[in-house]
Amino acid sequence: MDDVAKHLRISKKTLYQYVSDKDDLVNKCIDGACVMDSKAILEIVNRNLGAIDELLEINQFVNQRLNNIHPSIFFDLEKYHRGAMGRFEKHKQEFILNCVSRNIEKGIKEGAYRSDMNPGIIARLYLNTIDTILHGESFRTTEFNIPEIHREAVNYHLHGIASAAGLAYLNQIKNQEPR
Repeated sequence: MDDVAKHLRISKKTLYQYVSDKDDLVNKCIDGACVMDSKAILEIVNRNLGAIDELLEINQFVNQRLNNIHPSIFFDLEKYHRGAMGRFEKHKQEFILNCVSRNIEKGIKEGAYRSDMNPGIIARLYLNTIDTILHGESFRTTEFNIPEIHREAVNYHLHGIASAAGLAYLNQIKNQEPR
């Protein structure tokens, strides 16, 4: 708390007018981050893009966020701030799962995604993949960075759910990207 007060250039006494302790501070930070992320994602969704473009835009935003988050944050939350981690998990299971499910349903309606899948199951599989990236031992290495792993997971996900038309669109986008 001394470091936080110093960084904010306020006294510790002033800091304690806003938070009761370190856990309260972490909880408020998690809540604020979830609100900010939700607003940014809803702004993308409200642009009424096609499902593939929407998913790519959202994941570009997520990658920007991941670039600014030290990978150990999730370990620290799990170990030292279980309440805050619970808040993040609730946000993930409610808001994020709903966004992923809606995107899959939208893509099926558009013909960009395969129609022979269960959106609820695929959305949960996708979230489990993201959990593995953020919390799993397999990626606690310096060999890859989290945004790179996330980009590959999104690419893997999209290629698994895309219809023939969706795959053609993905190839079109890939060919348009500057090298």
